[in-house]
Amino acid sequence: MIFSFLNQPTFAEYIPLKQKSLAKLLAPFAETVFIIVRNPKDWIISSYSQYIKQGGTIALEEFKNDHRTTVLNNFNLANIIGFYEEFGCKIVILPLEFS
Repeated sequence: MIFSFLNQPTFAEYIPLKQKSLAKLLAPFAETVFIIVRNPKDWIISSYSQYIKQGGTIALEEFKNDHRTTVLNNFNLANIIGFYEEFGCKIVILPLEFS
């Protein structure tokens, strides 16, 4: 992901549009797309830590509740794969832990 809208949970509904636009932009340049995914729990903890470093003050549970839609949209691999396949790309998914 180039950007996740994690600090703007009100933009969560735009994540699929962002993902589809990115797929459309990249598809002409690549037959195969490698997607590196991170363990969602690790991503949430890392995002929360960054949020705190940037001055955030809410507790982790509230952060998870406030950002639930953002996280779910960012990790919806079925959508992401579908967008790239729609534009003719083959997909290879690699967990970050294997890279």
